[in-house]
Amino acid sequence: MNVVLAAYTAADAIPITANRNQWYVAISRGWRKALVFTEDKEALRASVERLGEREAALSVEPAKDMAMEVSKAFSEETKKLLEIGMQAQRHAAVMRWAKASHAQAAQQAVQTQPHITQPALLPEISNPPQPQQQPNRGIRI
Repeated sequence: MNVVLAAYTAADAIPITANRNQWYVAISRGWRKALVFTEDKEALRASVERLGEREAALSVEPAKDMAMEVSKAFSEETKKLLEIGMQAQRHAAVMRWAKASHAQAAQQAVQTQPHITQPALLPEISNPPQPQQQPNRGIRI
C-alpha cells in the first residue's frame, strides 16, 4: 500500500489506535504516506502513549462471590455430566451382558441339537476292462 488512512474518534468504543502497538501497526503499513484523521488531538496522543501490554490471565483474580457462584454452577453441571456418563457406562455394560448372553444361548442351542452325521461315501466302482473286440469287417463267405 502506498498510502494508509487511519481514523480516530473519541466516540469509538474500540478505536483503531487504542494503544502504542496498534498505532504502530496502523501507520507502518503505508510505504509512502500515512494520513491520520482525528477530532481530538490530545485524546489521540494519550491513547498512543498507552503501552498496551496485556496482563496474563493467571494474574487476574476474580471476586470471591463471583468465583463461588461460578464454582457452584460448574459443580452442578459437572454432577449432571457425571450422571450422564454413569448412565452411558451402565448402558454399555448391559449391552455387553446381552451380547454375551445371546452368544451363550446360541452355543447351547448348537450343543443340544442332535448331531447329524453325513453318510460315509461309497467306494468308487471301477468298470472291469473290456476285451478288445475285432473290428467288424463285413460279412465273409
